[in-house]
Amino acid sequence: MLPVPEAGLDHVLRAWVGRGQLVKVLNQLAGDELPRSWRPEDTALRADLMLFLDLVPLISRLPGSVRQWSDLLPAQSRRRQAVADAPSGATSWVDTRRRYGWPPSAFVNRHRERVAHELLSSVLAWVGGEVLRLSRRASTIDDGVASGISGQLDALSAVFAVGLVSSGADEPRPSELAAVEREGAVWRRLVEVARRIRAASMPELAAELLLPVPELRPTLFQLGVLGELLLGLQSAGASIVSTSPLSFVTGREQFHVSYGDQVWHLWMEAGGSWQRYGASSLYRSLTTALRAQTRPLAPDLMLILPGEAAFIIECKYSANPDYVGRTGLAQTLLYMTDVGASMASRVEGVVVAPNGIAGDVTSESTPAGRLGIGPSAAAARRALEFMSANSHA
Repeated sequence: MLPVPEAGLDHVLRAWVGRGQLVKVLNQLAGDELPRSWRPEDTALRADLMLFLDLVPLISRLPGSVRQWSDLLPAQSRRRQAVADAPSGATSWVDTRRRYGWPPSAFVNRHRERVAHELLSSVLAWVGGEVLRLSRRASTIDDGVASGISGQLDALSAVFAVGLVSSGADEPRPSELAAVEREGAVWRRLVEVARRIRAASMPELAAELLLPVPELRPTLFQLGVLGELLLGLQSAGASIVSTSPLSFVTGREQFHVSYGDQVWHLWMEAGGSWQRYGASSLYRSLTTALRAQTRPLAPDLMLILPGEAAFIIECKYSANPDYVGRTGLAQTLLYMTDVGASMASRVEGVVVAPNGIAGDVTSESTPAGRLGIGPSAAAARRALEFMSANSHA
């Protein structure tokens, strides 16, 4: 598979995106690049499949019978109070007199119960519930995904069926997991599973789980290019403020970039920029002759000083030279022409390809502005040069 800018992707996910938003972004972006109709739950389902596959080796080391789990759960005593109309050998006379006077109108009886260790059973319940949920979801995509650990899954189902643990347990805290792993080898294995599931809520792991899905890599590539641009801006001393989620449906820029004495707007999927700046689109005017309505042009990334200057980046995750060169350059030139006609007097554009597909940036002057092609790091450097040249124009 072609590379994705890992440092940039990691930066975007750590600084700007949560897992839930990552799922949303992956479904909303790059509609032209990905001819599919995925709902957000489809992307989440893919992530859960990859997580379950990652957990299979850990699950295979867990007990394969409910008896083993029962033997592993030490019993502890718990006192329970009950109010009765008559006294018994379990009556607590002190509590009875304190609560119901003398002579008492009711009697407090104390009972001692033997129950499974509450912390261990709670952690087992949470992990078991999550593993079984992931198994069911993964099986909707690959019905043989759990064939090698059927015994372990049956044992986890049985601990609920026989009442050894109860469903609905809260997610364990790190301190609780640390206490449980001191209870022996099997509990350490269960804690490994728990920690991996907990970590899956982190956007970095969510992206790692989704990277093997070919259909999603172009959008992850686009996020990585954005991250390299943000890192480059920060290293140049720019101040960056998030202004809206990474989603084209917001209709506004996602970042404000303060550089020198000016504030640039940074867009990811800039289809809403024409409406945002009250600009008319030549493309939309031309396409009114078509029977079906078209979407506005949406550059993958755009840095713009409204009314003055704009730098456009178009991401092409492909090794096909015709797609990267012919399609990418033609598409970017169209973006530059439309942006230059109504939103900015000075425009430059770069087509970004994966490392190894394009060398350093090569560029030529066109009537619409300077147009180039290259890898993400070189494109980020060129964007900074463009901003510097236009900061005090």
